[in-house]
Amino acid sequence: MLRHLWLTPDEAEALAARLREQGAEPYPTDSSRGDAYGLLVSLYRADIPNLSPEESDPEEPGPEG
Repeated sequence: MLRHLWLTPDEAEALAARLREQGAEPYPTDSSRGDAYGLLVSLYRADIPNLSPEESDPEEPGPEG
């Protein structure tokens, strides 16, 4: 899934810090609890300053339906 967020620099830094904290949390490695899954998260400044909110969410239908 690709989403675009419009954030201030402070909001982007706060989100990045929360993601780092989440990634640093220890998780159980006991395989009896279920299967292991990987999660890849990337936060980067996108070069799309004029992208409308409708264009940023592929799950939402655009003006043409």
